[in-house]
Amino acid sequence: TSLELADKGVSLFFDHTGKVSTIRRNAPFAGAIGGIRIKDPREALIQARGEPLRQWKLGPHQAHLYALDGRTRVRYDVRNGIVETIFLLPPTL
Repeated sequence: TSLELADKGVSLFFDHTGKVSTIRRNAPFAGAIGGIRIKDPREALIQARGEPLRQWKLGPHQAHLYALDGRTRVRYDVRNGIVETIFLLPPTL
């Protein structure tokens, strides 16, 4: 199940118990997560966050996984050298 606030660039995804499991941010979301904003260049991501914990190809995107804090992971999806989507994920990923 999901809830999308398209005008804010925020989508919430729920697990089978009804708890929010993942938060997706995409344009027009204007805030920063871990110092990175939608439309920042990949170079700014690497400069601000360093090398990712994990990196992989995901369709047309290059996914970059980082620890945001002790419980939350953040995945920045880069397309054509630009951050296009930011996911806040549970610690198991």
